[in-house]
Amino acid sequence: MTHRLFEGKDHASIYQQYRFTPPDEVKNIILQYLDKKKGQPHVLAVDLGCGTGQNSRLLAPYFQEVVGIDISECQLEEARAVPGYPNITYRWFRRLAHSSVSSPLDCGERLNHVYDEVGVDSRVTPVMLNLISNAKLLIDSIWVNSTISVKNLVGFIESWSMSQVYKKKDPQAAEDLLLHTQK
Repeated sequence: MTHRLFEGKDHASIYQQYRFTPPDEVKNIILQYLDKKKGQPHVLAVDLGCGTGQNSRLLAPYFQEVVGIDISECQLEEARAVPGYPNITYRWFRRLAHSSVSSPLDCGERLNHVYDEVGVDSRVTPVMLNLISNAKLLIDSIWVNSTISVKNLVGFIESWSMSQVYKKKDPQAAEDLLLHTQK
């Protein structure tokens, strides 16, 4: 069963506040890979599943344009609330959402129309999978040293979807667990 996680305003706010900024090591790997495969200038980055825009903001100084796409309007609201990134546009992509969800904001009819045409064509899937598999670079570990306060660690734990599910199921027990973790 599929669940719509990261949807609530409170969860999006906690996620924005406590999720780690991706380390420079990750950014450098991405940029080095792009320099090798594509070269400069870096024109467009698309951050699919951008959430609150952490990776979009990380890439913004290195690209002429960054488009962050997500299915959670609350996550996108948090992303849009961060000032200082005029080359980032955040969009809601309705085709990633369940059909029972609707919103007045989407990626534009052109992108959704392309998905409608291509998404149902089973001949396209093997071609796309081949393109994706030929373009990937597997890095199974990146060592990063960082320091985090106990308060921020507990906030990070609270940002996990499983913590939010537990909070919905048993709010008091979830709160007690977070308080106990801080001790």
